[in-house]
Amino acid sequence: MIFQHTLDNVLAERKTQTRRVIHSGDAEIRGRYNRIEAVLTNGRLKWVVGRTYAVQAGRCEPSIARIQITKINSQCVKYISTRDAIEEGFSSKREFLETWKKIHGPNSLDLRVWIVNFKLVAEAIEGYPTADIINIKDKLEVSISDANRRPGYSR
Repeated sequence: MIFQHTLDNVLAERKTQTRRVIHSGDAEIRGRYNRIEAVLTNGRLKWVVGRTYAVQAGRCEPSIARIQITKINSQCVKYISTRDAIEEGFSSKREFLETWKKIHGPNSLDLRVWIVNFKLVAEAIEGYPTADIINIKDKLEVSISDANRRPGYSR
């Protein structure tokens, strides 16, 4: 998942929610209690609750962390709450909406969006594509499965 404008907040765990514009080819899969369990784009899985995704600064950029999606919802951008704006990594609803308009245009507040809640589960480790477990807060524990090691790479 690309976080061009808020990458630092994701890595510092100040951002745990992101909004992405719903496009005409998007559809949701609902599960128990009518919760959104996954999002499809043109019939292909885009996001699934519980799965992890690479964090990137931009297209074609290397993965620098991994997030796990914890919840997916949808709404119109202008209905964001102050609490959600803070979870987006902003100090207020006003700051979020001003930034949104700069990125998506002045008439973009009526757009419907996916609300993707996530948690940071791993940072990239040099020489490895992903890490299974990294204790981000204390940086004490690192456990890397052999399946994730690059072939031919040794320490």
